[in-house]
Amino acid sequence: MNLIKQNDTTKPIVFLMVDSSDHVTGKTGLTPSVSISKNGSAFTTPSGTVSELGYGWYKLSPASSDVDTLGPLVLHAEAEGADPVDVIYQVVAFDPANADNLGLTYLDSAISSLPGDIWNNSVIDSNLNAKKILALLAAVLTGKATIQSGTVTFYAINDPTTQRVVASTDSYGNRMQVTIYPPT
Repeated sequence: MNLIKQNDTTKPIVFLMVDSSDHVTGKTGLTPSVSISKNGSAFTTPSGTVSELGYGWYKLSPASSDVDTLGPLVLHAEAEGADPVDVIYQVVAFDPANADNLGLTYLDSAISSLPGDIWNNSVIDSNLNAKKILALLAAVLTGKATIQSGTVTFYAINDPTTQRVVASTDSYGNRMQVTIYPPT
């Protein structure tokens, strides 16, 4: 499913129109009639503009009012000589194109700024196991994490006298067990 950031008018909503005679070949030179449904509402004409890309591909350049509602966005397009087409997008509150932190202000966009002991003095690689993922989660959520023999311990609001969570992994760092302890 394609994701669109809420109110983002910079990303086109693309769809393919195919010839109704063979149901395969992209149909060019059309003026599609397009309607959209936002989060299950009745279909309406979008405020944005529809244009041809080529090879049977078309796009809706959405107006802000076309992508202002979170949830599924269904596009329906019809044109004479082409099969009707339906495309489903998902309007989300985060930015799926932001590679650093999805545009979420509470996520650290620079992993290198996290304390070195979170990674148990190892290099971050493509084999992130459960232990490392838990450590990253603990650091992001609380700012405090330690790893000792496959165990991640973190405290609510950086205070060891409050409730603490201990997450353990197997020797391969794959399976996890999470235990929540009352305040000490």
